[in-house]
Amino acid sequence: MSLILKTENDYEDLLGQWSDLEASLGLILAHPYCAQEFEARMYQYGRWMQDLVAHDAHLALYLLFQLATQSPVGYSASHALVCAVLCHLIAPEFGLSERERDNVVLAGPFLPMQTKVRPCCVNWASTANCG
Repeated sequence: MSLILKTENDYEDLLGQWSDLEASLGLILAHPYCAQEFEARMYQYGRWMQDLVAHDAHLALYLLFQLATQSPVGYSASHALVCAVLCHLIAPEFGLSERERDNVVLAGPFLPMQTKVRPCCVNWASTANCG
């Protein structure tokens, strides 16, 4: 399905939705061990991403690259989203099942990470030391 943007407001709205997803993903990726219900939230963000891509894949990539170019760091949540979207888009080309596609999409944000993730919380139930 292709979404036709009729006004500048439509473009800004869609860019805002991608930006909101990027910000949400950035929070959870910054401190994965401190995120409550990390796995459920990653699945939720995956579904959100897939809903946005379903509107128009080309526009989704364009908007994501707009967000990624605004990032001052080498790898950010916007770059993670680009990886996830690309995984989502190429999965059918490899004949992956829906479950396999979902697994690849969820792994996509972690593919470029070079650093080891360390727990920031002593107690998983307490997020007092997270931030």
